[in-house]
Amino acid sequence: MKIINKISEHIISDKNGHFLYFSSILILLLVLCFIFFPIRPGHDYLFHIRRFSVLIDAISKGDFFIYLDYGTLEQYGYFTKGFYPDLTLMPFALIGTFTGPFVAYEIMIYTMAFLCGVFTYQATKRVFHSSAISFVSAILFTFSYYKLVDTYLRAALG
Repeated sequence: MKIINKISEHIISDKNGHFLYFSSILILLLVLCFIFFPIRPGHDYLFHIRRFSVLIDAISKGDFFIYLDYGTLEQYGYFTKGFYPDLTLMPFALIGTFTGPFVAYEIMIYTMAFLCGVFTYQATKRVFHSSAISFVSAILFTFSYYKLVDTYLRAALG
């Protein structure tokens, strides 16, 4: 118990250690979510996996900038990238060329969840000038009921 008290006192006294402490707790919670709450095929899952597959295929073939998803709408095609731009999907689609769309999708979901926590922490720290408030608000927002349902039940990217 003394070791834990000593570590927590060191973290509290070190102003730069607050973000490191927050990041490690956030990563731990995300790993626990990954283990205990696998992403299930929800309402948007098949649509986004299809987007990912088509984007990975376009990158592999070298026709990234000009492509349509001809597998949707009874083979007529759908200009998906006109409504859902590929900017945020690109780094993960590049990963997907090596791992496949399912693994890349999960990497993207957890990376975005981590970035959500980090950006919330930084924004609330700038507003309230308190690491404790930033820590609590970032954890509560990142793991809010709405975001958990949106991610794990609907499998949405928004």
